[in-house]
Amino acid sequence: MTTRYFLAFAVSPELKSAADNVLDHYERKTPESWSPHFDTLMELFIPAFLKALMLDTCDAVGLSPRASKLIHSASNTLSKTITAMVGKLLKKRTNEELEPLAQFVKDTYLTAETCSNGKVSVGCELGEKVYNDITRLTGEVRDGRLDEVRDELAVVMIQVVDACIDNMMVEIIGLLKVNFVVKKICDAAVVTSRAAGHMVVNKVFKDLDEPSMLRLGDFFDDMLVTDVR
Repeated sequence: MTTRYFLAFAVSPELKSAADNVLDHYERKTPESWSPHFDTLMELFIPAFLKALMLDTCDAVGLSPRASKLIHSASNTLSKTITAMVGKLLKKRTNEELEPLAQFVKDTYLTAETCSNGKVSVGCELGEKVYNDITRLTGEVRDGRLDEVRDELAVVMIQVVDACIDNMMVEIIGLLKVNFVVKKICDAAVVTSRAAGHMVVNKVFKDLDEPSMLRLGDFFDDMLVTDVR
């Protein structure tokens, strides 16, 4: 049994159905094209992932109109960038070529039986160190030591952004063979997404006051899960 550490969100019935559909075709090795099923899954996954990680923070933390506008702008940039990248990656793929991506879906699809929150979820793997650092630092904030850990907290938030980019976008790109042109498009998408994520940390979350940082910690506590298989 192996314990893995995730930032995850519970899936909607529609997203669960789409993921189950992709995994069913993968497990049964059906002869029909899997590409349309992946298209449907990604159309649901991308906005759900960005809503959970970015837009829902606005409601949870109670950000100012300016900060909220910045996050919505960054989320819109990410949505367009990732959607375009995924479209290029999935175009005209054979089932055999899509098998590594199907396995990736299986690895990041957390069942109610294996996930610590007891819910069917989708997660971005953080690794044990980042997971433990977030838990420790949010505890420090709750104990009234925000000023003492603010700089370290900002560093860890950047690490979370990088983990999401590396373990979702970069890994997916690496699973599928791409030509030079598509690789350039994907590399540009990664750079754009990383810059947008870092901007949100540096311009919004890094300097939150104590009540807002406490709400942010509570929000992410619900998304920190382990998966044992």
